[in-house]
Amino acid sequence: MEHETAAVFPATLHVQGHDAVRDHLTHSTAATFLFVGPPNVGRRTTALWWFAYLNCESDTRPCGRCASCQRWQTGYHPDVLIKEPVATTRSGAQAANPVLRLDQIALRRGPGADPNPLIPWLRSAPSGTVKMAIVMASDKMTESAANAFLKTLEEPPANTKIVLIAPSRSSVLPTVASRAETVRFGSVPVTPGANEPAWRSDIRYGRVGAVMRSRSADVSDGEWREPIEALVTAMDHDTAALLDACERFVEAERKHPEVDFEGNLVELVRAERPEWLGALVHIMVERREAKAAYVSQRTLSTHLALALAAVVS
Repeated sequence: MEHETAAVFPATLHVQGHDAVRDHLTHSTAATFLFVGPPNVGRRTTALWWFAYLNCESDTRPCGRCASCQRWQTGYHPDVLIKEPVATTRSGAQAANPVLRLDQIALRRGPGADPNPLIPWLRSAPSGTVKMAIVMASDKMTESAANAFLKTLEEPPANTKIVLIAPSRSSVLPTVASRAETVRFGSVPVTPGANEPAWRSDIRYGRVGAVMRSRSADVSDGEWREPIEALVTAMDHDTAALLDACERFVEAERKHPEVDFEGNLVELVRAERPEWLGALVHIMVERREAKAAYVSQRTLSTHLALALAAVVS
């Protein structure tokens, strides 16, 4: 079972915004960092940019031309390791919620154990100048994993950097947060494209990473926008029309996970039918809980239709 995520570098490491953050990183002498902020604002991309900066052989870093830069431009570099929460137990059973497990951090033997845990990987010498471990959703780290990681966080091996990524400092175990330098990320202003509505949630809240991913995924305007607008329109019609619109909404959501369908629905209702907003936000919270419990697609669409029908009745 693989729990390692190869560092997939973009073709160019363009970080939109966060100039002050990047300037701070290039002058910091710390080895362990906690990147905090809302999702999709560029925390992971900034970490990859910083890795490229640290390993670049040119005076203007990252140059994109030296041997080190050419290496990550292939899309992968052996001196970066990314760990993300997994939704399975070591036995292969489905877990209720994804977590960062102990075997992802420290060496553990036996079936289902992570074949490349973080601590032993950090202790091996880098092929270049610096190795970097990026731990996504560090707030999902189990207590046992965190306890095993504490000494390494406090005294990382030479020529290594550790970047923990989380929503906030308070969301991470205090023993972990106290061993890292906190770097705060905010939203980044995003200008709507020619066919992008101003109510698009990723644009409204400056989630530049989500905007760039959806733009590069070649999702047409109609593929993501039409099911959302059709659902809001159907809320003024009967339950049958609403159920049909909900089925199309859920199917589009399944096909295009890079688009924030729920957030966009909320923002369109905020713009056009604000009287429904409070109830819709409550429905979305319940819906996320149902999705986390792996409720079927059909059940999701039926529940959404009935809940929306109750709002407008």
